Amino acid sequence: MRNSKKNYNREIRKFPPLTLYKYVIGERVDIIQNQKIRFTQPDSLNDPFEVRPVFSGWGSKKELKSLIKENVSLSTTEEMSKIPQLENFPWLKDWMFQTINEKVGFIESDFFEMLNAFMPVIGESFAKASSKISILSLTEDRNNLLMWSHYAAQHTGIVIGFKSDHHFINHKLHDNDELRHPRPVSYSKSRPKINFSEKYMQLDDIFSQFFLTKSREWNYEKEWRVIEASSSASENFNLNNGETVYLFDAPHDAICEVIIGARASDHTKIVIPVMLRLNPSLHHVKLYKARLNPEEFGLSFAEIRFLEGPEQTAIDLLHDPQQDSCNAAMKRYVAAFEEKTGMPFKSIDHSA
Repeated sequence: MRNSKKNYNREIRKFPPLTLYKYVIGERVDIIQNQKIRFTQPDSLNDPFEVRPVFSGWGSKKELKSLIKENVSLSTTEEMSKIPQLENFPWLKDWMFQTINEKVGFIESDFFEMLNAFMPVIGESFAKASSKISILSLTEDRNNLLMWSHYAAQHTGIVIGFKSDHHFINHKLHDNDELRHPRPVSYSKSRPKINFSEKYMQLDDIFSQFFLTKSREWNYEKEWRVIEASSSASENFNLNNGETVYLFDAPHDAICEVIIGARASDHTKIVIPVMLRLNPSLHHVKLYKARLNPEEFGLSFAEIRFLEGPEQTAIDLLHDPQQDSCNAAMKRYVAAFEEKTGMPFKSIDHSA
């Protein structure tokens, strides 16, 4: 039953929520303006363990020794069958088998040590090869205080919501395609291990081990990843440090909502509603302003009516629900005061 539940949850996680979110700093409003977004190479992500699984070896020395003998025996038999004259000299055939097995025995230990010593080289080679892929990191959670702080510059940035079924995010080429569609990240206590002693490994398992496994420390991110070949980028350029930036098309119809951070600058509060209002291709987008919950560690999101003009937009952006509560409490106090005293509240000299 336990395994069934685990498999059930794994199956459910194959299907992303309708909206996946990207936390960015305020300056990245250019994602909306230019309709392009960066996919990042593993080496440029903020976790140094990205795409660095442990290559755990080729099995035990006993297993490898048995495998070598088995294959050498098969190869020797096959080669000897090409010399029919040996059938007339069985003692010579046996002697050749024995000699070959003795020679193999001399190199078994050295060969085992050499293979295991090669593990770090394989790991480094794979890390370099992974630069040919780029990753778009998204999340299913728009109300995460840590992510607002870490990725949206202490709540001064924005969050962009993308439709998870849009071609921009989901356009795999065939059923077994591991790229080009959103996949959930798994969080583990241990680094993923690739064991070459396993004869059969599913491609999906290998891919998940390489690209979709992170430390449990990151599980608050609830991350989904879209992985593309870097060569598929519509644009790329180099930074001053030599790092290559790969930009992929993110069309307006892939965006379904934008959330302005609780501490966003006035510039951000102005630019985004104006951009959404002036672009008919963005009129479907929902715009929200994040506000601090007055009682809990959390955020609330108020919808901004940006299509109803600058005045209404300004009212929505400046509206403070905490001030509403204060005003309502004051009105109740004034009404109670006037009822008890029979005197209008405004006629009292409040400066006394």
